[in-house]
Amino acid sequence: MIQYLFESTVALLSFYILYHICLRKETFFQLNRLYLLLMPLLALCIPLLNINIQTTQEVSDLDPWYPVIYQYQQLEQQVWGEMQEGGGAIWQLSLGDVLYWMYWIGVTILLFRLMTSLSQLMWRINCAKQERKAGITYLDTAHNWPAASFFSYVFWRSKSDDEKAKMILEHELVHVRQWHSLDVLLMELWVIIKWFNLSLIHI
Repeated sequence: MIQYLFESTVALLSFYILYHICLRKETFFQLNRLYLLLMPLLALCIPLLNINIQTTQEVSDLDPWYPVIYQYQQLEQQVWGEMQEGGGAIWQLSLGDVLYWMYWIGVTILLFRLMTSLSQLMWRINCAKQERKAGITYLDTAHNWPAASFFSYVFWRSKSDDEKAKMILEHELVHVRQWHSLDVLLMELWVIIKWFNLSLIHI
């Protein structure tokens, strides 16, 4: 598990470097959007590829320390077996075990935070005054919340017809039409899966 996460991190870093060098200044926004959404998914899939390169090697060409290492491994297995037979199962906690459980604790905390945020958002939607026009539900709340959108829902209270208000509303409608909320949810899931990457960046 630890090796898989390390390899996926290296793949994600490689994709990010490629984006920073080649695509960051490009004006093809939909292409950049697709790349940024697929980049984490590819980084998770690449370590799963199993590419075996088999080579034949004579025993004489092996490291001269190979017999010593082999005998040590055999002795280690024998001692371990005797300890299990004499004293029963032995519980050991390695560094890999600590990192493994730390990872899943982080995933659990961030997943709980996401579910809490979604629950609060759904509560706000249900409590707001709703008006549906052209497939879009406008939400008018009693609170002075800023303009925002979530899929086909748009939080909007402004009654002004000035140009600035129209631009803000159109901006939110673009988010709705292009399904930007799905992008946000996907990126939240990537953050949950690879939360330790952000921790290393902050450190």
